Amino acid sequence: MQFVGYEKEMDDWIVSINPGFRRRIKATFSIPPLSTTSLAKILMYHLKKKRLKIDADETVLLSVLPEIIAQATSDNIREINGARYVTFENVKS
Repeated sequence: MQFVGYEKEMDDWIVSINPGFRRRIKATFSIPPLSTTSLAKILMYHLKKKRLKIDADETVLLSVLPEIIAQATSDNIREINGARYVTFENVKS
């Protein structure tokens, strides 16, 4: 059986079901927020997948995109939204 959700909310939910329920769960894991470099790579993947032409060297883009993403977002936004936040609307040309 799998339970999936935000870590704090899941902890609260599990305790609300039954205080002893936690010990019945044998394994848990958390997925850390994606880094700005990972988000940049995901963006580049989707640009290629949609066959959008990029008039810049990919290596150069991957060296500047993480900083652009960091400036356009916050740690909290990236933690909550992860890869969903990297969309074409959020990247200014």
